[in-house]
Amino acid sequence: MTQDFFHIGAEKLRELMSPKSAADALRQTILDGFDPADDFDKTRAVVDKEDNAKFLLLPAINPDYFGAKLITVAHINPSRGRDTVQGTYVLFSNTTYGPLFSIDGAELTNLRTPAVTMAAFKDFIEARDEDLKVAIFGSGVQARAHKEAIDDNFGQRNPSYTFISRNNPGDLDNWVEIGSEEAKKATKEAEVVVCSTSAHEAYLDIDEVRSDALVVALGAGNPNDRELTTNFMEKAQIILEGGDVTLQYGGDAARALQEGADLSHAVTLRDIITGDKSLHRESPIVFKTTGMPWLDLAVAGRIATQLGIK
Repeated sequence: MTQDFFHIGAEKLRELMSPKSAADALRQTILDGFDPADDFDKTRAVVDKEDNAKFLLLPAINPDYFGAKLITVAHINPSRGRDTVQGTYVLFSNTTYGPLFSIDGAELTNLRTPAVTMAAFKDFIEARDEDLKVAIFGSGVQARAHKEAIDDNFGQRNPSYTFISRNNPGDLDNWVEIGSEEAKKATKEAEVVVCSTSAHEAYLDIDEVRSDALVVALGAGNPNDRELTTNFMEKAQIILEGGDVTLQYGGDAARALQEGADLSHAVTLRDIITGDKSLHRESPIVFKTTGMPWLDLAVAGRIATQLGIK
């Protein structure tokens, strides 16, 4: 009997998958044997140079399912009253080879992106019990999604937040302007620092964070842009989402390598989650993610399993 194809909208996706469940799905995917280094590359095409609008195709395969996300990314869109990310994800059965359902692509991106940060930092954050201070660079969708994910995953540590950006979004009480003394203080006091901006050049160096800081750099998803300095990348402990792929496409890493940095000390997300390698808390830890296709499939596959669909 053929399974009827259906669509999971943004609201339904949130009902089916919490930020914590999404993070757990990513960790379990790796514990089950998947290596992000084996993931497919994204296919990127510039749709409009003036608007810097891009079209992305993100395919992935695992033993039970395969699928692809088709999205556009246009940072000019919010000024036009539209979302930066738009698109859809389609999940297929690896048994029947037919399509099972589609998912709102933007909401899936908003869910799985902070989920991989939570998956990377889970063991470090859960090893402590004092109140958790968080500094978030950016005030957009991913900045807010990271707050929601931290609350859901690590609420037991009573997290508090400071959002840091150039422009006041107007709806955040805990916002400060980047470069201000308040921003510098919040960054220096934070155990977790989230870098989720559209910056083209680095704005954060290693001496501006705590010696035990956990820093995620996710805004620079192409090899030309970065949020962290070469000095930061060379001196910090580094976790790469996908090994060589992240070194090639993750601007923070790619730009550092171009400038002669030695990143041979970097470990992978798989190393950390499986326990094959360990890091200490005596110097900052940077997690560099580029938002790889396997993330979407892991979350979509977990939903299909929950619904009993193969």
